[in-house]
Amino acid sequence: MKNLVDSSDQINILVVENKDITLKFLKKILPGSHYHLEKAKDHNEAVNKLSKGEYRIIITESEFPGIKGIELIKRIKDTNSEHCILVSSSFPTIKEALESLKAGAYDFIPTPFDEEATKIILNKAIERQKLFKERDKYKDLSNKDGLTELFNHRHFHELLEKEIKRSKRFAHRFSLLMIDIDNFKNINDTLGHFEGDRILRNISKFFSQSVRDIDQVCRYGGEEFTIILPETDKNGALILAHRLRLMVPVTINKSNLSYNNIETTISIGLSCYPVDAQMKDELIKSSDLALYQAKHLGKNRVCSFIPDLINKK
Repeated sequence: MKNLVDSSDQINILVVENKDITLKFLKKILPGSHYHLEKAKDHNEAVNKLSKGEYRIIITESEFPGIKGIELIKRIKDTNSEHCILVSSSFPTIKEALESLKAGAYDFIPTPFDEEATKIILNKAIERQKLFKERDKYKDLSNKDGLTELFNHRHFHELLEKEIKRSKRFAHRFSLLMIDIDNFKNINDTLGHFEGDRILRNISKFFSQSVRDIDQVCRYGGEEFTIILPETDKNGALILAHRLRLMVPVTINKSNLSYNNIETTISIGLSCYPVDAQMKDELIKSSDLALYQAKHLGKNRVCSFIPDLINKK
């Protein structure tokens, strides 16, 4: 009998069915240490679970009361186009099977269930998802800055473009922080580039730990950072910006005694979409102008964008 492929991490499988027939069968043939099975009793519960959890494979019946199996497959695909959907069914016609494949199903688990046939199909599905995961790992590496492990300059522009489209679609506001480490050249000249790099890594870690999961922290370049704050107006962004500014000297200097008497501080400029700008480059420029103003006024401070700044630079 064919064994399932080895997996170094747990594979989450969502079973969508009215009864527990498929769930009981899978629990019987799958080793519990590598596979976590959850059930959704209908399409609404399935979509809700998929929006909150990470499931590699979804196994669904072909029909549910009040909804065709084709529509369920489409709804699942809408949550993530790379979900691997297996349909448990004994299709009476080839036409129905083709419709499911066109809707986004990956394969079928024939019923009545056969253990060996089911394992062969699951093997294919698992291998497919492992390839996706491997691809995503390399894609993630290409989006990260090598020193700080934050999102890099290129990916920042992609994230900002996506957030503008999302906020426009749902009529939400969001804010953009542009952050610069004050006198960083002096830090490098005094302590050396090794210590300068350590400060960059530590401050990056501090930023990442100080924001929400939905916020995006990026290294813009050199000693400059950006933070995208979804669904955050200017007042909310100001509260976070002031907190970061006040905590950086305490956090960074306290944890690194080798910095001696050199105090690490930051200046922050911020702007808000769509109040200050509606295009990506204009929003970046608005935050950058506010940052310039913070530097001009003496550093170690927060400035919010105002239209007059355009004429002051």
